[in-house]
Amino acid sequence: MSSLVLHSTPPARKRGGMSRNAFGGHTRLDKCNLQGPSEIDGILIDVASGISPERTIWCEVVKAAVQQYKFHGLGKNGPTADSFWSACKFLFHVRADQPETWMPAKVLRETYHDEHLGRRGRRSSHVQILSDEVLRAGCLDSILAHLCFPMTLEAFVRRLKADRRNLLQHNWKQVVSFLDIPDDAYSMEMLVCPTGPVELATLLYVRNAQMAVAA
Repeated sequence: MSSLVLHSTPPARKRGGMSRNAFGGHTRLDKCNLQGPSEIDGILIDVASGISPERTIWCEVVKAAVQQYKFHGLGKNGPTADSFWSACKFLFHVRADQPETWMPAKVLRETYHDEHLGRRGRRSSHVQILSDEVLRAGCLDSILAHLCFPMTLEAFVRRLKADRRNLLQHNWKQVVSFLDIPDDAYSMEMLVCPTGPVELATLLYVRNAQMAVAA
């Protein structure tokens, strides 16, 4: 799943409140019911009921990642920068046949307060080592193969990037204003497919600060 392949993320933008156009005029993808009929942007999506819970979960994983990717930067109640980068890694960078892309997620460390250890509780941690099989199963290419997706991975990624670019172009002034980023081609490319978390963080949090100092 996307949560298993996240190595490093830029910090989330700390802006509260709501936006009137957080999804660029589109309907939120989580309005789609994967076990029955629903309407998304005027299109009737009818998914046959009775599908296996496992298939539904995998569909939800992909749907959540697509929403986090598509709608980042459009408004205050849209996906955060760390959710956007996590989705980009899952959708574009991590692949089952490339162990170097998912190996850093092999060790999961969970920290929590155990209320049974003393009056105020004590901080404890739990470490879990994920198997290669589990990590491969959570990659997008494995999921789409399991779902018998009706297009190739390459075609899906290409169309997804084109959709994101089109959404940004139609709402570019809104994006530039909200994220407070330069109005240039580099910003557009980084918001379509960022090359890494450092580059994305530099665009969102450092580049404008440097320009302001230079001015």
